[in-house]
Amino acid sequence: LLPYRHYQAVLMAATSAGSINSSLSLAVRTLQAAPSGINALPVLSRTARSISVSWDVPSRENGLVSQFAIHAVDLTRSQDIPRLIFNSTTLSTVIANLLPYTVYNMQLVVTTAGGSASSQA
Repeated sequence: LLPYRHYQAVLMAATSAGSINSSLSLAVRTLQAAPSGINALPVLSRTARSISVSWDVPSRENGLVSQFAIHAVDLTRSQDIPRLIFNSTTLSTVIANLLPYTVYNMQLVVTTAGGSASSQA
């Protein structure tokens, strides 16, 4: 079964004498899981101190997306940058106050009630 999908089961009884279909059916939804199919963050534009990025919802949300976050690391100084958190409807941002001549690694982290997953750097 796949995460966060609707399924319907119908009861059917069978013996050597034959079978009968029941009008009894059961509808269920599986639990949420961490999303998958998260694309890397494309840079739309940049200056010496900021970049503009956007993202899409994952190809397999596996639940209701509750938030997006950008995790960044200053590779030049080996320092984590404070995580930027966005609601589930925000799909772009400008990241400011960056240092010139600095290499950053940025990942998009997507969260559902079933867990979180990140894009490849």
